[in-house]
Amino acid sequence: MIGTMLRCAALSALVLSASLGSAAKADAVADFYKGRTITILSGFGAGGMYGIYSHVIADHMPKHIPGHPKMIAQFMPGAGGVKAANYFMTAAPQDGTMVGLLSQSIALTQVLRGGTNVRYDASKMHWLGSFDTVTNVLSVWNAGTKVRTVADMKNQELIVGAPGKGSIGYMNMVALKKLLGLKMKIIAGYAQLEDLDLALERGEVQGRAATFISITTRKMDWIKDKKITNLVQFSLRRDAGWPDVPLAQELTKDPEAQRMFRFLAAPSTVGRGFSLPPGTPPDRVAAMREAFEKTVKDPAFIAEAHAKQLPLDWVPAKDLEAAINETVNAPKALVDKVEKLFASD
Repeated sequence: MIGTMLRCAALSALVLSASLGSAAKADAVADFYKGRTITILSGFGAGGMYGIYSHVIADHMPKHIPGHPKMIAQFMPGAGGVKAANYFMTAAPQDGTMVGLLSQSIALTQVLRGGTNVRYDASKMHWLGSFDTVTNVLSVWNAGTKVRTVADMKNQELIVGAPGKGSIGYMNMVALKKLLGLKMKIIAGYAQLEDLDLALERGEVQGRAATFISITTRKMDWIKDKKITNLVQFSLRRDAGWPDVPLAQELTKDPEAQRMFRFLAAPSTVGRGFSLPPGTPPDRVAAMREAFEKTVKDPAFIAEAHAKQLPLDWVPAKDLEAAINETVNAPKALVDKVEKLFASD
């Protein structure tokens, strides 16, 4: 009897100790964040989709973070998101006061161009989750070209605008051109989506490599007034809103080309991924992951996102990390074949 009582007392002490330890950790995180400001770093312009997401996140996520810090957005466009990712990995605060809303192609760019100007490792970042998966698309300005299908580019050149060479939009265009033998002139380097949109409207380019949601949330008149035609989408599955637009891998019967298109479609899973730098303390990483999940389930956040026509298809941290690691650790033979596509671009 006495032995049982002692064991129960010992067990109660362990439970109490664990509870107090968890509370102490939570208090430590709250104490750290109280009165501080967290910066959301994006590698693209403030007027694009990353900017819209950043501001909606900043409105709602702080109330779910212990200590309720403020959140602000910072934009560092350049090299298709590589400039911001390099800064995030090498110079950003490693204490949990900066989170990255970085390029969807961060892992793919690392694998394909790791020997050039990439100074980050996406697999070493602490991923919190993704707010939405993303489907990329090639759209043409109907008034500026007679091209209406991908097959038309076998005989007629299309001038396409894209972000920097580290962006998935640019890489998709190179793959489309080389794997399908199309006549395309690709003009890269549009740091901000607004610049790419204006280039299309002004006739500086005839096509645009970006995302479906950048059209549906910002340029619905293009669709309503039939100003554009969407030719091909880059993803692992057709977007539910655009079931008649073919996937790139559906446009070829070559198994190797299909495999490369699917590999390049991996960023669609990463989408609007949210991360912390590698040196962030574990307790703050855990707290921020919990805050992320609470945010994506928050009715007020969901309501504002829907009001701004932002799609939400959130991906948990473990699934996002798995997608990042799968790309970073892709078979060398596949990576080598895809790299050859960009060797002379």
